[in-house]
Amino acid sequence: MTMYLAHAKHYYRRRREEILREQLQYANGRRILEIGSQCWLPWMKISIFQPDALECINISEKELEKGINSATTSRVTPHFSLMDANDLQFEDNSFDLVFLAMRFSPS
Repeated sequence: MTMYLAHAKHYYRRRREEILREQLQYANGRRILEIGSQCWLPWMKISIFQPDALECINISEKELEKGINSATTSRVTPHFSLMDANDLQFEDNSFDLVFLAMRFSPS
């Protein structure tokens, strides 16, 4: 069973990267909202996009701090906010693309 899940994880990651590449072509010069605070990091490895603005939110102060620390060496400068995705504090139509990455973790 564990070997099967490891195999599925590989295909999940590969497909996720394909989808990211497809969608990131529309991110260049646009306003992006990431629900999370570190998922944008892999974008830098698979794309050369440059958003007009990248807003990252997270409900966890600890996770938000990890994102802030990661951004110190990035070519993209996100803005980070402590915020619950169920209660967004943005005006309607503030973003062109909203991104949420879920982690695959077999039990």
